[in-house]
Parts: sequence; structure tokens; C-alpha cells
Amino acid sequence: MPNDAQNLFSENQEVLATTVSENIIDTGTTKDGSKGNPVKIYGRVTVPYDSLTSFTLIIQASVDEAFTAPINLGYIILTGADVDTAGNLLIDMYLPRKAARYLRLSYTLAGSPTTGSVTAGVVFNSFSNEEGV
Repeated sequence: MPNDAQNLFSENQEVLATTVSENIIDTGTTKDGSKGNPVKIYGRVTVPYDSLTSFTLIIQASVDEAFTAPINLGYIILTGADVDTAGNLLIDMYLPRKAARYLRLSYTLAGSPTTGSVTAGVVFNSFSNEEGV
């Protein structure tokens, strides 16, 4: 997936406890972003997880960069087996329309991993050899 540093929530971010992405994405607008091409959030495991029961990823938006009142836009819950191999897909979904200006990811882990990292970001063009995509 093509992406650049300005569109990354996490770049090989070690996530061993409940936390948020190391980067916030500023969409640059408070207007309705539902016009135009859909925006995809995509992520992969870069370092495999061990001793993990579940991994929950929540897409959050906020009207301010401090996320004083985060709005949960969507989430995905993965099992430990889903994140125990580098390269495993973490998230591949479209950003809900009409999101607030600032975006981040929140990671909630169940278990006590000693290893595990992720890379996730916004992609505007995706390449896939999957049928029907």
C-alpha cells in the first residue's frame, strides 16, 4: 500500500499495552468530508505478538488535536492468532464519512505481550489482486 509519513498513524510502533497511535492525522478541514473518493485505513503487524488474547483497534476522531472528547468511529477486534505473524493484516477498512478534523487510532490489548509492533495509516490508492475489490 502506498502511503507517506504525513498519513501514518503508527510506523512500526511498538504496542505492548493499551495506548493510542504515535501520530495524529489532521484532515485540514472541519467541513463535511463525505464528498470525493473514499479514504481507506490500512495496517499490518510488523513485529509478531506473543502472549496476546485479543487486540482491539478503534478509529477515533476529534474536533481538537488534544482529543479532549474522542469520538469512536469504528473498531475491529482481533484474536491473538490474528496478530502472531509479521505481515498479518491488522485493518483494511474505509474511514467513515463525516469524521471530525483530527484522527487517531486507539489500541486496546488483552494479555501480556513482550513483543509486537504495527504500522497503520491512511491510503488514498490501494492495490489489490483480490477479486471483486
